[in-house]
Amino acid sequence: MKIILSRDFTSDARKSHFIDMTSWFASYQLDKIEPFLHEEVEWSLVGDQPISGRAAFLKALSKMQETKAKELYINQVLIDGSHVVISGEMSMDDNSKYSFIDIHTLISHQSNITAHILSYVILLADK
Repeated sequence: MKIILSRDFTSDARKSHFIDMTSWFASYQLDKIEPFLHEEVEWSLVGDQPISGRAAFLKALSKMQETKAKELYINQVLIDGSHVVISGEMSMDDNSKYSFIDIHTLISHQSNITAHILSYVILLADK
C-alpha cells in the first residue's frame, strides 16, 4: 500500500505512531494494531452499531479484508491531550475511494492505547 502524507509528520513521534496505526488499520495488520487497543475498546463507525471489546473490534476489522487499500493519503493528524484526530482518503483495490476522519480517545494523555474510536467514512463519487 502506498502512503502519501500532506506534510512531513516524522518530527513528531506520536503523530508518526498514529500514521502507522492508520496504515495498519487500512492494510488489516491486526497483529500490529492489537497492542494499542484497550481491552474494552469501543469503535463507533457512524451509521453502524458500536463495536465493543478488543476481540469484537479485531473480528469486525478482519471481515473487511476483502477490499484492501492500495493508497492511503493522510491529510492531517491533530493531537490534543488524550484525543487524536486523523483525516485522509483511501483508494481501494476495487477502485472505490473513501474520505475518513478517525477520532481516537486514549486511556490517558500520555498513552498510545486507544479506548474509543469514532470513525466517519464517506464513499466518494467517481470523478
